[in-house]
Amino acid sequence: MLTRVIDVGDGDTVCLVLTDKDNMSKGAHYVALSYYWGEVWRKLTEGEKDKWSTTTRTEESRKQGFLVGELPQTFQDVISVTRELSQRYLWIDSLCII
Repeated sequence: MLTRVIDVGDGDTVCLVLTDKDNMSKGAHYVALSYYWGEVWRKLTEGEKDKWSTTTRTEESRKQGFLVGELPQTFQDVISVTRELSQRYLWIDSLCII
């Protein structure tokens, strides 16, 4: 069961939201992106990792909203696709799993 998703909205910011388990079990729709982190992850600095993931240190600020333009290009692209598909929620493993 999902515990967090990203609300992509329609502006320059998106925000991490806790899921309502009842809504998710009733068939709420979302787009998902999962990918191989591999070698790239090991080469990132701590600051870069903060852009690519949500941690206990960054969770509260992500709930307040964060700029799409500060995310890696792959994430920016999937946010655009999610909006083009008229979907409100997006699940990206590294941003939604802590």
